[in-house]
Amino acid sequence: MRNIKTNALIRDAITKEKYQLLIKRTKDGKYMKCTAIPAHYSMLKYIKLLIICLAIALVRYLMFAMFSEDYISLKIPLLPILLFIFSLFIIRSPSISSITIIHGYGIQISTTCGLLIFPDVWNHKLFQQSDFIPRDVIVDIVINEGFNRSFQVIFYLAIITKNNGKLTLLFPLSMNIRLDDQRMLYNLSRKTLFDPHDGLFSLANYQRDRFSS
Repeated sequence: MRNIKTNALIRDAITKEKYQLLIKRTKDGKYMKCTAIPAHYSMLKYIKLLIICLAIALVRYLMFAMFSEDYISLKIPLLPILLFIFSLFIIRSPSISSITIIHGYGIQISTTCGLLIFPDVWNHKLFQQSDFIPRDVIVDIVINEGFNRSFQVIFYLAIITKNNGKLTLLFPLSMNIRLDDQRMLYNLSRKTLFDPHDGLFSLANYQRDRFSS
């Protein structure tokens, strides 16, 4: 873990085999942002782009093998270009997920899955999807236990909301964030979001209120 302090911000970078966590938080503990990036993110983008280019080259080769050059230039001259553009919208960049927590206000969960040829700054502006969960509907932040399709035990960081106790994932399961990193994020998230006097007992209070009503 690297720790760099600049302009009242603490920046941490945690690199594991399958992902990288970039954490940015203020010294007063009122703000935190954690971004989860798949490992070898840039390489995955180039591999996907290379696959598209090879597929377009194969289509173009088959076109010239099946039709005459004059027919192709007259009837379907733009087909490879259209296929390339269409493929860019179908085969996207690897997803980048992030959570932004502001003390007392709530949590914003964001996911970006942009175009391969666009820089990340453009993709975040054009294709980022965000969902804000206000503090007053958040019961607690938990590490929940479940099973995947292979019936293996998995752990995931989630929010319990007042809407029938529904769980909202903070990061997609495909990230495979290790349990020790989830515990670290769990502690940082709860410390940032909740007040010290109610953060540790919000879930207990919620369960007590449900049973009493």
